[in-house]
Amino acid sequence: MNEWGARSFQAVWFLAGPPARIPADEIYRRTFELEPETHFSNPGQSIATGNTLTGEYRIQGQPGRIDLFLLPSASTAAVGGPPILILLPHIDAAMEEFSSKLESACSAVGEAYRIALVVTLSAQVETREQATASVLRAIGLSLPFTDGSDLVFQVNRQRALEDNKYTINRLLQWRTETVQQLTALAGSASNIMENIYATTFAADINNVPAPQRILSPTDQLWIFREMSAEARRCYSERSIKGLI
Repeated sequence: MNEWGARSFQAVWFLAGPPARIPADEIYRRTFELEPETHFSNPGQSIATGNTLTGEYRIQGQPGRIDLFLLPSASTAAVGGPPILILLPHIDAAMEEFSSKLESACSAVGEAYRIALVVTLSAQVETREQATASVLRAIGLSLPFTDGSDLVFQVNRQRALEDNKYTINRLLQWRTETVQQLTALAGSASNIMENIYATTFAADINNVPAPQRILSPTDQLWIFREMSAEARRCYSERSIKGLI
């Protein structure tokens, strides 16, 4: 397979002021101008979700933090077919759609002292060895053995934005993954557990917080636009060269 797709797009707000119970359903309404399809809340967390043609949007609220996700819609592989890692196939289009929601989301969330944009991509491969080889190519390293597993490489490099007022972290991670999927057997009530092997790349772009600096929704939107451009550049490269 080896075709890259998106596992998730995620925006995070670390809220200014005292922790509060976050009404995710209200933030969902103000962000999408729609009622959420599902929502629930308890004293420590609230979640609201809804689907578009692209995928599932989810807003999660907890004291001091709001997360907005775009995820592949819940799906089941064909009965009797091979296990498939469910991804958003059109990465740039999904990124564009997700980014377009951030203006209304920033307004709905309000002030924050830190924000983050996290893009996670994966490519399904046939074997664990292929996943390891793909990661090693991306980071320009080699191993003195071929039977290793659970490879993870992570590095951060900061960059000042054009106005020199804000600095962002560019935390990139490459890893191999083994995802277990329960597959129904054709003509049988039985299920089998099958392994899916994948190469995964994640770009976590976030601002470096500064003492006494609170980000207004307008500040956030400008920084998110800068971070979105940086995330696109990094995931298009998908190698250590993305930090040069």
